[in-house]
Parts: sequence; structure tokens; C-alpha cells
Amino acid sequence: MNQLDVTRAKTLSQLATNIGIQPEQFIAIYSSDTLKLKTLQQFQQAMQWGISGFSLSIFEK
Repeated sequence: MNQLDVTRAKTLSQLATNIGIQPEQFIAIYSSDTLKLKTLQQFQQAMQWGISGFSLSIFEK
């Protein structure tokens, strides 16, 4: 079984092509300040709810 390092942007951008997202488009969004802020807000919300871990990531197209 080939394991992928999904903590790397390059790996995620390659996976994004499987659902029709161009790697360059993914990297631009993934590295944007807007997405970083939204991610931080979601982690803070989860902590307020008492959630202390995440088993997966969900991406919306």
C-alpha cells in the first residue's frame, strides 16, 4: 500500500486533480490568507465545542 503525506501541499494539489481542480488553482487557494483565517476560525470553534482532535479533512468545491 502506497501511503501519501497529506500534510504536504504538493500531495494535496495532486489529489485535487482527481476531483477536477487544477494543481495551481488548489495551491493558490490553499496558501491564501483567507483560507488560513477560515481554518483558524474553524479550529477555534471546534475547541469551543470541546473537540480536541480531527480524523479527517473535508474539502468543499
